[in-house]
Amino acid sequence: MKLTLNKNNLAEQPEQLMRRAGYILITDRLSGKSSYARPFSQLHYPRFHVYLKHEGDNLIIDLHLDQKKPGYQGQARHNAEYDGEVVTGEIARLQGLVGLPRNVLYNATAPVAPAVPAARPAGNPLGHGKIEDHLPVEKKTSWWKKICS
Repeated sequence: MKLTLNKNNLAEQPEQLMRRAGYILITDRLSGKSSYARPFSQLHYPRFHVYLKHEGDNLIIDLHLDQKKPGYQGQARHNAEYDGEVVTGEIARLQGLVGLPRNVLYNATAPVAPAVPAARPAGNPLGHGKIEDHLPVEKKTSWWKKICS
């Protein structure tokens, strides 16, 4: 999903905005291309992944959710979500950081424009239910519980 912002309306540099939003600068070792990532935990995946693009007076924030890293060496493709409730919620959070209302998507491009909830539950950085509901990890039963049951 892409979010287009006018650089003249920003109170800070785009790089500072991304740091304030919790993103870290990463550089691809093979291509040398820089981007920003915001992992959900201490693990590298899942994470929000952002490419910044400067076009005249506009800053385009191209955001997607990386579910996991590529499975094979040399493979660039991976499981990613480019739209949906979690991605829309992150775009709304970024809009709130630059001073735009969160309940309306401004200049965001996506195949579907789902509604964004106005209020966020306490303790959840995504603002939509439990974080566990959005992670692609299956809950596993411990081997001890399997033996005892």
